[in-house]
Amino acid sequence: KDVFKKTYEDYKLPESKWEMDEIMKYHLWGNECVMGNVLYVYDGYNYILRTCDLKQRTWGMVKGLENLPLGDYLSKLVCCGNMLILFLRILDRDDTIVWKRKIWCVEISVERREGQIWGKVECCDLLLDGHFDITKSIVVTL
Repeated sequence: KDVFKKTYEDYKLPESKWEMDEIMKYHLWGNECVMGNVLYVYDGYNYILRTCDLKQRTWGMVKGLENLPLGDYLSKLVCCGNMLILFLRILDRDDTIVWKRKIWCVEISVERREGQIWGKVECCDLLLDGHFDITKSIVVTL
């Protein structure tokens, strides 16, 4: 059993059995947010931003983000107003064997076109360069 993956199961009363909730199968690291009845999840293993239409209960991906920097599985995603903010952790080797970590902040606007969700990178900046990790990210409104 993979001890790092959380599993989400529902107990189905009429059938008296446990079943995996298909909506939650990508809910691995607390790295998701909901905006406009769409669940957004950054998949740091496949380097894509996944979507789940919560009404139709169908999975997809945000189109138009092919040039996004490749953040790993410890990257974090939050919703801020009508924008997605993605904090990407990127591992980079320097001249030695030491891995350096770079934290990038990517602001993404999204829109629905012809039944698909499209994203546009509004801003992409390097925040930190060195030996850092992201543990939590929250949105604070003042």
